Amino acid sequence: MRVEEGFQPIPFLEENAYTEDPVLPSLLKRTIPTSIFQEIEPDLKRFGAEVVTTIRALADSGKCFPPKLLQYDQWGRRIDDLQTSEGWREFKALAQREGFPGIFYERKYHEHSRTYGFAKMLLVVGDSNEIFCPMSMTDGSARVIELLGSPEMKKDILPRLTRYAKTSSYPLPNSSLVGIRNTHLLLGSG
Repeated sequence: MRVEEGFQPIPFLEENAYTEDPVLPSLLKRTIPTSIFQEIEPDLKRFGAEVVTTIRALADSGKCFPPKLLQYDQWGRRIDDLQTSEGWREFKALAQREGFPGIFYERKYHEHSRTYGFAKMLLVVGDSNEIFCPMSMTDGSARVIELLGSPEMKKDILPRLTRYAKTSSYPLPNSSLVGIRNTHLLLGSG
């Protein structure tokens, strides 16, 4: 039997990842104060529509592959080169424009900032081709520095981990500072 002859789920049509979620909108409405919910919901609706159109198209475009670590060159020398695809880098730039993980740390919505950030992340994580792994590492690093870092680390490193790009220019200077290749953390650099 060929795979085409077996069970194949019918693709469902979804117009907005946020508004068509059966639980998320009502959960946020119940757990976040009304004034904050009314402020963040338009952004979640906008982003939910972008997930279904732009982000899923990028994920299905064939130019997005998870990163690959090349540890050795052809001469057996250790090089630890993280190779990322064009689509993966576009995802990373999009995540930064959307405020990941900066939403958590600017504390615009106080204790509800993380809830807002995680709700936004939930909308895209299934279509993001693993981009949230380094974003989560960046978030974890920022939180450790915020809680346990020296005053110098809080002044110099924390802002670079938590800021996000307001424009669509690429490459970004703070691109996920945790990692290798095109994601370097250089102490003392701005």
